[in-house]
Amino acid sequence: MTVKDTDTQKSRPTLTTSRTYRNNPLESRVALIIVCDVVGFRPKDISVTWKMNNKPVPKQQYDNGPVEDSNNAYTTYSILRVETGKAVTNYTCVVHHSSDEKPISVTERVSFAPSEPQAPTIEILQSIDQKAKTVKLMCLAYNYRPGGATVKWEGGSELFTERRTENGNYEASNHFTVPLVNWEEGKDYTCKVEHTRTNTNIIKKTSSKGPCSPPTPLSAFLLPPSLEDLFIAQKATVTCLVTGMTTPTGLEVLWSRGSGGQLEVTTGEPVPQANGTYNAVSVLKLCVEDWTAGETFTCTVKHKDAPSAIVKTIRKDHGMKNGGEMKGRGSRCVREGY
Repeated sequence: MTVKDTDTQKSRPTLTTSRTYRNNPLESRVALIIVCDVVGFRPKDISVTWKMNNKPVPKQQYDNGPVEDSNNAYTTYSILRVETGKAVTNYTCVVHHSSDEKPISVTERVSFAPSEPQAPTIEILQSIDQKAKTVKLMCLAYNYRPGGATVKWEGGSELFTERRTENGNYEASNHFTVPLVNWEEGKDYTCKVEHTRTNTNIIKKTSSKGPCSPPTPLSAFLLPPSLEDLFIAQKATVTCLVTGMTTPTGLEVLWSRGSGGQLEVTTGEPVPQANGTYNAVSVLKLCVEDWTAGETFTCTVKHKDAPSAIVKTIRKDHGMKNGGEMKGRGSRCVREGY
């Protein structure tokens, strides 16, 4: 793809890559797609190509989106279809732009080598909402493979999600909101996690008066919008949950998006937990279209308990249509085709 104009102002583009796996790679030779987002450049002239292990990729294997004006700069993207393979392969998105004499590139390392099944790690997280008089419980299973785990709360569940993370492992969660008065009475709440490939069957309980789990290192988790938000309330919120702080002071939560646009963020005050640590929630409010288009959103957490910043990234996992062929050329319809 090459686009030309006569703009003389120059800004160097920023490149980021993300990947989306097929739910069932056996349906097609295409096992995943890699998206290269190119943002913040000027002038409009730009060329985007791909290399596989430093060799050019045929144009039939990738499709480039349109160049769009965004906040006095331009953005575009390229979608590469990757076929199943066994060897470790480097896929490089290569951009030629007048702001830099040399090509600008970013590389995504891909391997389809089979991995041994890995059992999930289980955590129960709590967040008390004094204003609403409720306690939000989250049962989290993470760092397991292959997918297919089930996470259930006894007595009711609100939202179960499972997704493949960037390292190829999986994480799943289920949420349950209970009245604060029931929580303060010491009632037990039980989560069941099953993962058949590793013969995992774990029952974990939590309560306000039960044995406290030992403090865990500071962690951050990103939660996607709920189906209720997307299809009933017609809004999208991405939640960054920070857990395990030993002190409520010094927390900094920063959000960014792939397009570089403005963000509406609300970060709550840290809430004390039964094990003596603190949790905090930061909520990013989005247009439904921004989420469904597949844009990438990043939450960066800084706190003195963490030796370095914790960076978490999330985007809508669209899956792919059979055969993985492109069905449109507009930015939204191209992304929603996957």
